[in-house]
Amino acid sequence: MNSECILETRGLTKEFKGFVAVNGVNLKIQRGTIHALIGPNGAGKNTCFNLLTHFNPEAVRSCISVRQCKT
Repeated sequence: MNSECILETRGLTKEFKGFVAVNGVNLKIQRGTIHALIGPNGAGKNTCFNLLTHFNPEAVRSCISVRQCKT
């Protein structure tokens, strides 16, 4: 298996007016692997995905660290 890192987050966090939707998410995604975000409704799955994909640019500025690994 190829262990090349394609995306890594450290301390990914997003708050909405005092409500913490995503809190300190650390993950490392390697090329060729499949990952899933699971949890109940309102757990912050969409917010986390939006942060990772830069869907909401303002949200990305509020996170502690998001970086794309070398390809």
